[in-house]
Amino acid sequence: MKNKNSQNLNVRKINLNAESLKFTFIKDGNYKDEISINTGIKYVCERFFKGDIPKDDEVEISIYYVEETALSNKALMNNNEKLICDHKLLTEIFHKNVGDVISFAEIEEVNHKYFDVIAGVPESVIEIQFTKKKFTLILILRAIMHVLKFKGLEIVG
Repeated sequence: MKNKNSQNLNVRKINLNAESLKFTFIKDGNYKDEISINTGIKYVCERFFKGDIPKDDEVEISIYYVEETALSNKALMNNNEKLICDHKLLTEIFHKNVGDVISFAEIEEVNHKYFDVIAGVPESVIEIQFTKKKFTLILILRAIMHVLKFKGLEIVG
Protein backbone atom coordinates (compact mmCIF):
# COMPACT_ATOMS: atom_id res chain seq x y z
CA MET A 1 0.00 0.00 0.00
CA LYS A 2 1.40 3.37 -1.00
CA ASN A 3 1.39 6.26 1.42
CA LYS A 4 -0.62 9.07 -0.16
CA ASN A 5 0.16 11.51 2.65
CA SER A 6 3.89 11.96 2.12
CA GLN A 7 3.49 15.60 3.17
CA ASN A 8 2.76 14.72 6.81
CA LEU A 9 4.61 17.40 8.74
CA ASN A 10 5.19 15.29 11.87
CA VAL A 11 7.58 12.45 11.14
CA ARG A 12 9.36 9.97 13.38
CA LYS A 13 12.30 8.20 11.76
CA ILE A 14 13.63 5.08 13.39
CA ASN A 15 17.14 3.81 12.84
CA LEU A 16 17.68 0.22 13.91
CA ASN A 17 21.37 0.10 14.67
CA ALA A 18 23.42 -2.73 16.12
CA GLU A 19 23.35 -1.50 19.71
CA SER A 20 20.47 0.98 19.80
CA LEU A 21 17.19 2.07 18.32
CA LYS A 22 17.32 5.77 17.52
CA PHE A 23 14.14 7.85 17.11
CA THR A 24 14.56 11.11 15.19
CA PHE A 25 11.71 13.60 15.49
CA ILE A 26 11.06 15.86 12.48
CA LYS A 27 8.48 18.64 12.56
CA ASP A 28 7.61 20.82 9.59
CA GLY A 29 10.58 19.31 7.72
CA ASN A 30 13.09 20.29 10.40
CA TYR A 31 15.03 18.21 12.91
CA LYS A 32 13.42 18.58 16.33
CA ASP A 33 14.87 15.98 18.69
CA GLU A 34 16.46 12.56 18.97
CA ILE A 35 16.09 9.76 21.51
CA SER A 36 18.04 6.49 21.60
CA ILE A 37 17.19 3.37 23.57
CA ASN A 38 19.25 0.20 24.06
CA THR A 39 17.20 -2.05 21.81
CA GLY A 40 19.41 -2.52 18.76
CA ILE A 41 19.35 -5.73 16.73
CA LYS A 42 22.77 -7.02 17.82
CA TYR A 43 22.17 -5.91 21.41
CA VAL A 44 18.89 -7.85 21.67
CA CYS A 45 20.33 -10.93 19.88
CA GLU A 46 23.41 -11.16 22.08
CA ARG A 47 21.63 -10.33 25.32
CA PHE A 48 18.64 -12.66 24.97
CA PHE A 49 19.15 -15.36 22.30
CA LYS A 50 21.59 -18.20 22.91
CA GLY A 51 21.18 -20.26 19.72
CA ASP A 52 20.46 -19.66 16.04
CA ILE A 53 16.75 -20.13 16.71
CA PRO A 54 15.61 -18.47 19.94
CA LYS A 55 13.64 -20.41 22.54
CA ASP A 56 10.14 -19.32 23.58
CA ASP A 57 11.22 -18.00 26.98
CA GLU A 58 14.10 -16.02 25.44
CA VAL A 59 11.66 -14.43 23.00
CA GLU A 60 9.15 -13.54 25.71
CA ILE A 61 11.83 -11.91 27.86
CA SER A 62 13.20 -9.95 24.88
CA ILE A 63 9.72 -8.68 23.92
CA TYR A 64 9.10 -7.57 27.49
CA TYR A 65 12.49 -5.81 27.56
CA VAL A 66 11.90 -3.93 24.27
CA GLU A 67 8.35 -2.88 25.21
CA GLU A 68 9.29 -1.74 28.71
CA THR A 69 12.35 0.12 27.46
CA ALA A 70 10.23 1.98 24.88
CA LEU A 71 7.44 2.70 27.39
CA SER A 72 9.89 4.05 29.96
CA ASN A 73 10.24 7.23 27.89
CA LYS A 74 6.83 8.88 27.48
CA ALA A 75 8.20 11.17 24.73
CA LEU A 76 8.31 8.11 22.45
CA MET A 77 4.50 7.70 22.36
CA ASN A 78 2.99 8.41 18.94
CA ASN A 79 1.86 12.01 18.72
CA ASN A 80 0.04 11.86 15.36
CA GLU A 81 3.31 11.17 13.54
CA LYS A 82 4.19 9.20 10.47
CA LEU A 83 6.72 6.45 11.24
CA ILE A 84 9.49 5.91 8.67
CA CYS A 85 12.51 3.59 8.45
CA ASP A 86 15.25 2.92 5.91
CA HIS A 87 16.50 -0.46 7.13
CA LYS A 88 17.59 -2.48 4.08
CA LEU A 89 16.00 -5.73 5.28
CA LEU A 90 12.47 -4.28 5.16
CA THR A 91 12.21 -4.46 1.36
CA GLU A 92 13.54 -8.03 1.41
CA ILE A 93 11.31 -9.32 4.21
CA PHE A 94 8.10 -7.67 3.03
CA HIS A 95 8.71 -7.69 -0.75
CA LYS A 96 7.93 -3.98 -0.88
CA ASN A 97 9.60 -0.93 -2.34
CA VAL A 98 10.80 2.39 -1.01
CA GLY A 99 7.71 4.56 -0.51
CA ASP A 100 5.47 1.64 0.43
CA VAL A 101 3.87 1.41 3.84
CA ILE A 102 4.01 -1.75 5.93
CA SER A 103 0.93 -2.03 8.13
CA PHE A 104 1.05 -3.27 11.68
CA ALA A 105 -1.06 -6.24 10.52
CA GLU A 106 1.60 -7.17 7.95
CA ILE A 107 4.30 -7.02 10.62
CA GLU A 108 2.13 -9.23 12.84
CA GLU A 109 1.68 -11.74 10.00
CA VAL A 110 5.44 -12.08 9.43
CA ASN A 111 6.03 -12.16 13.18
CA HIS A 112 3.64 -15.14 13.45
CA LYS A 113 5.51 -16.97 10.69
CA TYR A 114 8.79 -16.50 12.56
CA PHE A 115 7.12 -17.76 15.74
CA ASP A 116 6.00 -20.86 13.82
CA VAL A 117 9.65 -21.54 12.90
CA ILE A 118 10.62 -21.12 16.56
CA ALA A 119 7.87 -23.63 17.43
CA GLY A 120 9.45 -26.16 15.05
CA VAL A 121 7.56 -25.75 11.76
CA PRO A 122 10.03 -26.07 8.84
CA GLU A 123 10.83 -22.82 7.01
CA SER A 124 9.91 -24.48 3.71
CA VAL A 125 6.35 -25.10 4.92
CA ILE A 126 5.90 -21.48 6.01
CA GLU A 127 7.79 -20.16 2.97
CA ILE A 128 9.98 -17.81 4.93
CA GLN A 129 13.74 -17.60 5.38
CA PHE A 130 14.49 -17.42 9.10
CA THR A 131 17.55 -15.61 10.31
CA LYS A 132 18.04 -14.38 13.83
CA LYS A 133 18.74 -10.87 12.50
CA LYS A 134 15.48 -10.73 10.49
CA PHE A 135 13.51 -12.16 13.38
CA THR A 136 14.97 -9.63 15.82
CA LEU A 137 14.24 -6.75 13.45
CA ILE A 138 10.58 -7.81 13.22
CA LEU A 139 10.36 -8.45 16.96
CA ILE A 140 11.64 -4.93 17.74
CA LEU A 141 9.42 -3.23 15.15
CA ARG A 142 6.34 -5.14 16.27
CA ALA A 143 6.99 -4.40 19.94
CA ILE A 144 7.58 -0.67 19.51
CA MET A 145 4.72 -0.17 17.07
CA HIS A 146 2.41 -2.02 19.45
CA VAL A 147 3.26 -0.13 22.63
CA LEU A 148 3.88 3.27 21.03
CA LYS A 149 0.63 3.03 19.00
CA PHE A 150 1.88 3.24 15.39
CA LYS A 151 -0.34 1.64 12.74
CA GLY A 152 2.16 1.63 9.86
CA LEU A 153 5.75 2.14 8.83
CA GLU A 154 6.85 3.75 5.56
CA ILE A 155 9.98 2.40 3.89
CA VAL A 156 12.29 5.24 2.92
CA GLY A 157 15.53 5.20 0.96
